Amino acid sequence: MLSSPWTFFVKYIFGPLWIVLVAIPAMMLAANPSVFVPPPPPALRWLFPAIWIIAATAIVRFNISLKRVELRDGRLYVSNFFREWEILPRDIESVRQSRWVNARPIRVRLRHHIDGLGAGFTFIPSTRLILRFWREDPQVDELRRFAETVHTLPVGPM
Repeated sequence: MLSSPWTFFVKYIFGPLWIVLVAIPAMMLAANPSVFVPPPPPALRWLFPAIWIIAATAIVRFNISLKRVELRDGRLYVSNFFREWEILPRDIESVRQSRWVNARPIRVRLRHHIDGLGAGFTFIPSTRLILRFWREDPQVDELRRFAETVHTLPVGPM
């Protein structure tokens, strides 16, 4: 398993729960700031809801592309927990990791659009103690090696 066992929790529980729980005070602040004691300054009335909108948009955008990724029997399987796609080595265009985001997500860009999956997907690698945060996780090299196997596979009809 290349992706974290926490993928389901982050995608379907934590993200939506955060959006809802932070929306309640944000909307209360925008609608009626006098419910807070002491009332916040007028500038804060719209600042907190604006921050909530930006953060909720980022969470939704991240969670939509978040997938579970598994490399088994020399094949790559990508799942959103409801549907699974098999990705061939020749389908992978690039593999990159964001090392500056806390979860260190890995983004795989595909050469073409795959129905239901799109032109790429993101996954959170398995967590481990990383003291050298500037280095890529081993899953990135593993996926790059997998994508390079296209040159060693026999060419012929499939």
